[in-house]
Amino acid sequence: MFLQECRHRAYNVTMYSEYGCEPLAALSNEAHCKRHLIDFVDFLKSAKPDYAFLFTRFFATGVPFANNDTNLENDSTYKEMRNQMKQFKPNIKKKLYVLDAFPRTNNQYNLKLAKDLKDGRNIEEIHKEIVQPDTYKMARLRTESIVKECGSKCELIDYEPLLFNKTTNRFEFFDSRGFLYFTGVNHMSAHGMELVRPIYTKICNSLT
Repeated sequence: MFLQECRHRAYNVTMYSEYGCEPLAALSNEAHCKRHLIDFVDFLKSAKPDYAFLFTRFFATGVPFANNDTNLENDSTYKEMRNQMKQFKPNIKKKLYVLDAFPRTNNQYNLKLAKDLKDGRNIEEIHKEIVQPDTYKMARLRTESIVKECGSKCELIDYEPLLFNKTTNRFEFFDSRGFLYFTGVNHMSAHGMELVRPIYTKICNSLT
């Protein structure tokens, strides 16, 4: 979907990924992800893109704060993110787009959703059960702060306004026909990609 929207603005698109590892931070018990932080930096150094996009689910960026201290200046995860960003920025010519955190789905429930809808279970209960709020707010706090600190060279991509219904005051992870926006392993479904496509249409049309 990203390529469909952006390829008309690009002469070259390159991608780098590491299974289960984020580009801005790594869990303390995952030494391989710690090593891959360097690889993400090296990739940008070699690619030197005009524009870069960080698409990642949160794991490390959403770890609980030590002793409930939300002061980011005392937070080791945020310091790691800051160090990564400091190394990313000089290698990106124009702008870095960073996907903000949003809740994951309760993937144990995904396969039961269709049956519950068919059986007429209360829709409010279904919407609540499919959302796994866990620590996404901690990830959002860190991500939004690091993008703000980055300044005009960085911009957030935020799916939350598309997933959160302000009228019902809840996250809604499936449409009115019952089609889920996410698969059982928390990847975006075809319906989810169509939900967010306008974001990338707008971004890609603005690239120069």
